[in-house]
Amino acid sequence: MDQGLAFTAALLGSIVYFSGFAVFKVAARRMPPLRGTQPLRFIGQVLSSPIWLAGAAVMGVGMVLQFNALVHLPLTRAVPAFLLALPALPVIACGVFGEPVSRVEGVSMAVMGVGALLIAGAGAEAVPDELGPLALALIVVPSQVLPIVLFSAGDWHEEGQHARRLSGIAYGLSAGVLIGLAEFTLGVIARHEIVPATLATPYPYVFVLAASTGIAQLQIALQRCRMVIILFIATVTAKSYLVAVTGVLALTDSPVRPLTPWLLTAGVFLFFFALLTVPRYESHRTGRH
Repeated sequence: MDQGLAFTAALLGSIVYFSGFAVFKVAARRMPPLRGTQPLRFIGQVLSSPIWLAGAAVMGVGMVLQFNALVHLPLTRAVPAFLLALPALPVIACGVFGEPVSRVEGVSMAVMGVGALLIAGAGAEAVPDELGPLALALIVVPSQVLPIVLFSAGDWHEEGQHARRLSGIAYGLSAGVLIGLAEFTLGVIARHEIVPATLATPYPYVFVLAASTGIAQLQIALQRCRMVIILFIATVTAKSYLVAVTGVLALTDSPVRPLTPWLLTAGVFLFFFALLTVPRYESHRTGRH
């Protein structure tokens, strides 16, 4: 496939992906309160919702387009294409759901996006073809366990009548790491042909586990917070995670272009600086979004 067409498909894939979450947001409004500490009940609630299943179908189309980009584009072009679709997110969140975005939040998100683009430019060209068992475990275990523990700790915290509503920064970071892990394994799979032998590797199963837990966290967060904040932070975190992990692994693989230190440093600084400027709490209690 022509790289220009693949770049356009990647951009479109992210917009379709955001649209799937918009459908999830509609479904969340019609569901009883969701809790990550009740996984079986959560699964039953989402799978019994026709609206949620429709959103999953839309998201699946977005994932196919993103997978196509990972097959035909180097990461230094695929990740920027994903990130350039971010302006569509506030358009959807504000236009469809009427979610407010303050001037501080808008500037913070813009700076965060620039930081992510710098990180993308600092990364390696491609994910590795294969990982050893130890390297895979060192990536997967912390990336899967820590976000789940972080999210569960917040999930066990009961919100009092006068508690200030969280804007969803921690939710976005937690889910973003999981989605980034899923995208990393998807990138490894994209380096090979999709054949039955792929099922004998751990990558498809890591992808399903990471993607499902990340999407589950975002679905719960959509009930509690504004879509524009949690999904923006999750997307930027996921793409930065994908680039950072790939770049670190490339340090041990000389044929692959390694990280560019000054771009990475500037990107990480802007990302965390912008993250710290996003208000942790909503300015006023708005009830259920």
